[in-house]
Amino acid sequence: MFSLKRITAVSFLRFSSPHRADALFQKSILHSISLALFIVLTVLCGTGASQNNIALPAFPGAEGAAKFTSGGRGGDVYIVTNTNTSGEGSLPYGIEKADGPRTIVFNTGGVIHFEDDYEFRDKQNLTIAGQTAPGDGITLRFDQGGFRITNCEDIIVTHLRIENGSDEGRDDLLRTNGSKNIILSHLSIRWGSRGNFVGRPDGPLTVQYLINAEPTDRQLAGWFGHMRQERGVFSHTIHKNLGIHQAGRLNMFQAGRFEFINNVTYNGMARRPDLGPYYIMSRPWHGTRESELGPQLFDANIIGNVMIDGNNPPAATFGFGRSSRVYIEGNKRDRNASGSFTPEPADNDFFESEVPCGDHRGDEFAHVRLPLDLRMSEYQHTRAVSARQAYIDVLSRSGASAARDRHDHRYVRDVMNKTGGHASSLDDIPGGAFQEPDKGEPAQISAEDGIPDYWKVERGLLADVAYHQVFASNGYTYLEKYLHWLMRRSIPPEELETEKLVIYLTDGNGAQGVMVVTLEQETHRMDWLQFDLSIIEPGMINDAYLELSIRNSRSTRYRVYGLDHDHPGAQVSRDNLIFLGELENAGEGQDGIRARLTNPNLAVFLNLTMYHQDQPDSELVTLLFEPLNGSTADFDTMDSPRDGFSPRLILDAVSK
Repeated sequence: MFSLKRITAVSFLRFSSPHRADALFQKSILHSISLALFIVLTVLCGTGASQNNIALPAFPGAEGAAKFTSGGRGGDVYIVTNTNTSGEGSLPYGIEKADGPRTIVFNTGGVIHFEDDYEFRDKQNLTIAGQTAPGDGITLRFDQGGFRITNCEDIIVTHLRIENGSDEGRDDLLRTNGSKNIILSHLSIRWGSRGNFVGRPDGPLTVQYLINAEPTDRQLAGWFGHMRQERGVFSHTIHKNLGIHQAGRLNMFQAGRFEFINNVTYNGMARRPDLGPYYIMSRPWHGTRESELGPQLFDANIIGNVMIDGNNPPAATFGFGRSSRVYIEGNKRDRNASGSFTPEPADNDFFESEVPCGDHRGDEFAHVRLPLDLRMSEYQHTRAVSARQAYIDVLSRSGASAARDRHDHRYVRDVMNKTGGHASSLDDIPGGAFQEPDKGEPAQISAEDGIPDYWKVERGLLADVAYHQVFASNGYTYLEKYLHWLMRRSIPPEELETEKLVIYLTDGNGAQGVMVVTLEQETHRMDWLQFDLSIIEPGMINDAYLELSIRNSRSTRYRVYGLDHDHPGAQVSRDNLIFLGELENAGEGQDGIRARLTNPNLAVFLNLTMYHQDQPDSELVTLLFEPLNGSTADFDTMDSPRDGFSPRLILDAVSK
């Protein structure tokens, strides 16, 4: 049960960081000496308090078939210090010279620009932690080919951008050929000239919280095209990813066992029937591969996914090839290409007729749908949430979200506003494809263990002592604890961490007024409400609702917008607004017509404050109300008596 807190005031007690750090260090000197002795004993005795005999998730929030991948845990550390493609200090050098478990961290941001493929083979126990990069993070840009993980095992890759750098090539941006125990989390992959991701693993694979966007080839592009695997041994998890502005093969699988859980796909386009006019499809191998391997079988749990139509949507939600067994539950599809987010059940939306399918002309799309009590639990590794919660989680946290760039912000806005379109070349990318991210300032890492001095000192540790092979009581190394801290807002809070919070506007936690907004070259007066979220941990909102009363009006017909934190100030236009939905009539009361906003876009918008923490007043969020009945709203319209249905946000969130 959640406790209900009424927020009536916000007070702060702040300390300047240097004085606080000094005091903390002085008060913990005895603890530090004890810890130093512990480290000496650890070095003398071996790996110390290692918990490697206990199965641990790769990191908090890791899910799926490869959830327990260990990566570089307990091994050495390599620090990337430049954006070269070879030589000491470069990312490729750190991968190629790895001999045993290794964690790769970054002490520079920027673009690593490859002219051709970069492939690493036959590596084991490697973590590539892009969230450690300062500034705007790390981008891998490929003029030809892409990033290849081949015949590798126990690999963790997090918080990187992988993008196509030229229209000349024709290849996939990311492949995992012949590899196993691979977890790819919080990557932003875009503009693939053939496709963005092709998974041909040889064992467990988890792909989670990716933004998979805008491949420029409309025939072969897609989400997870050719996820090939013989049936029977391993499974693959595709979980909480965003696919946007894609065509052709959207979510295309071949042989194997799969979980496809809680993903969001927007503006998928049915390019050609023979390449699959479906959001989720299976197609067996064909030709010589089929004769070599025999009948190709497809098993899948498909649970809690969200499909949102664009201008040229697929004909059906599902299209499964012969020899398919599928368990389907809780999937939603929004067929309204404009307006509010209105998902409807889609579990029975199958394409059942004979259609051309690649070289299998005339194949019947036949499948066996498993009843509700026959979910393929023997290889379900992932906890599913509702389609609504998946929508909030994916839009709030997917992609290289440790430092979201303008394109990832654009993709999320496109989903919420139902805008944007497909790109046929890099020249079609809105605002221009390329940007040179801020490299940031390198951190001081005295012990060269990948952990910055400031993080250690704040926790009473010794800056000049290496902790990368020292295990904490929870089984992770201190280096992993630092990596997890950097990802703390990239994973939704657990249910036990949140509580029900109510923020009333009239308790001094906000303001209201009237604003002039330019829409389609016409000026409009809109009422606005501003709420103070300073008592909430940024980005830690699982769900949100707005309630208010409308006096002096017989209508609740209002569109609600969020004002983007990047708006220019006095001049507000449609480009600065994020659509949050329409008010819903909640009945009449003594204080007027009561209204609610229940659209999940509200929770997403409130979470987006986490990406603006370096801006003034980042904890303030502004909601604007556009009347749809032709009348002009005024200040009093949104006001209400203190004892009435006062404007309030109702949040399921983590408080500070």
